Amino acid sequence: MIDVDRLDRVLCDDVEQLCRHLFPQGRRVRQEWKIGNTSGERGDSLGIQLTGPKAGQWHDRATGEGGTFPRLLMANRNLSFPVACRLIGEVLHIDLETGSMSATRKAETERASCTPEQETSSMDAFDWTGAVRKFDSEQQRLLVAERAFLTQTLAWLSERGKIGTLLVRGRLCVAFPVPGTNGEIIGAHYRWPEKNAKGKHDWFYVPTGLEIRPLVIGQLATAKQVLFFESQWDGVALIDRLGLCGLIDTGEIAVVCTRGAEFGDRLAKLHFPEQCIPYAFPQNDEAGEHCLNSIIAGIARDVRVVRTPSDFKDLNDWTLAGAEGKELVAAIQAAEIRKPQQETEAEIHSTSDPLRETLAEGFEGFVGKYKIDWEKIGGNPSNHSGGDTQEAPFPADSILASYYDYAITQTEGADCYIIGSILPITGALLGQNVWVPWANGALYPNLYSLLVGPPGNMKTTSIAPAETIARGVLELLEGSPHFHFLSHNYSPESLFDAYFKHPWRLLICDDANATLIKWQNPHDGERLSSNFLTLFDGKPLSESFRRNRTEGKLESQERWTGPTSTNIVFGVTFNGCESQLPPRGN
Repeated sequence: MIDVDRLDRVLCDDVEQLCRHLFPQGRRVRQEWKIGNTSGERGDSLGIQLTGPKAGQWHDRATGEGGTFPRLLMANRNLSFPVACRLIGEVLHIDLETGSMSATRKAETERASCTPEQETSSMDAFDWTGAVRKFDSEQQRLLVAERAFLTQTLAWLSERGKIGTLLVRGRLCVAFPVPGTNGEIIGAHYRWPEKNAKGKHDWFYVPTGLEIRPLVIGQLATAKQVLFFESQWDGVALIDRLGLCGLIDTGEIAVVCTRGAEFGDRLAKLHFPEQCIPYAFPQNDEAGEHCLNSIIAGIARDVRVVRTPSDFKDLNDWTLAGAEGKELVAAIQAAEIRKPQQETEAEIHSTSDPLRETLAEGFEGFVGKYKIDWEKIGGNPSNHSGGDTQEAPFPADSILASYYDYAITQTEGADCYIIGSILPITGALLGQNVWVPWANGALYPNLYSLLVGPPGNMKTTSIAPAETIARGVLELLEGSPHFHFLSHNYSPESLFDAYFKHPWRLLICDDANATLIKWQNPHDGERLSSNFLTLFDGKPLSESFRRNRTEGKLESQERWTGPTSTNIVFGVTFNGCESQLPPRGN
């Protein structure tokens, strides 16, 4: 049985810790933990009370649903009430059961000292979507530090269901999916967070007894180049350093990881298109050569072999040491060609050999059409050592410098994203207390910051620290705030009502594509965009509607706001900020 009294005490004392652990996409806003819905997505609709006698109670303002914290877990993970309570206990390392233990609880107690492999052996079903969560900021930070990946690369993998975190015995483990014969996810390949006696992490499968199948990132059916790796980390390292996310999304390149040197023969069960050019990136040990031979035999075709310098055990070890794009591209261009019938002998061709020409022509993803020009490239958001970055000028001895030093520990977005996010919030804090004399009066710090870049370019993670500061300021100044937030979705009438109630506003929207598209609408959109031009100048808004009229008082139908102060942070993609004006006809 569940000790309900103790459960209530736990929720009163530790509900915020539970929220941070079990709903990592949320954030604290005053006395609530905010998420988008019962699936735990980022948003503001659903609030979980963090303090007071109703701590742990939740309410979704969009659907009207609500209830206790265990009920939210039940909806979020499709659990029964006892299992949801046990999950709460696992996170807090306490036992919420009382009286005689159930058979399930006895089994859990008996296996308390089991290895993760022994524990998962009895699991006979697995739901990747329900069991595996996206990384929170702390988990991202740890993996970025350990493997020297960009956080946007991890976010890209996470969004495509190729990596996540799995809760095992109260420990969060990095996990990769295991596909079935028809491509469906039937299990997870996860890493135990603590190292073993040999100083390495153990890897396990859930459920055990799975047929081990390669990890495929991308679409094999359309791939022009297929890149083979023994380790997932090596594959992700190459994706990260060469910025291959876009080419994988468009079907040009696919990455295949065998999950170990002994599983290269499983590639024979995959179908590779005739036109694809295979590349293998073996590790520098005996097991790596064995894996290479099994890859060649498994796919039964010529393979271009890309060698990592002998000073490093594998490709990720090389990138951890600072290898950048130029060195990786040079290694790819120097690939040797291995034939299936010559698995034990490398055949290296000179640059005049026809096969070398075939190599250069076939692997145009790197050395031709998609060659990366590292000398001329600009606007690279990477903060890798040696990479080019977008610099944003700001005074070195200002508070902006202190914020920048903090923000680069939270995001690897471009400098212009980081500074562009905090400047409008600084303007909102200053309000009309600071101005510059102007020809037509005072010029106030109203800033509209438009952060434009491709999807997955770290706009959201660059905006998030600035938004956190803005919301924190409102909590500290509750009762007499400098500004109020403006909703992402509004009509011209509701916009006026918002400014009539409070004329100092801050609008933060990390995905403003829909907003800008709405502004292009020939009906409400034209009125909205016109209003925001007025707001940019700090001018008041006005309206005159009969619905406002007090009986017998004609002048009461006209309303004016006070002088306004508006600051905006928008994150948009290139297509979102293009003006889609209708063509002019004759």
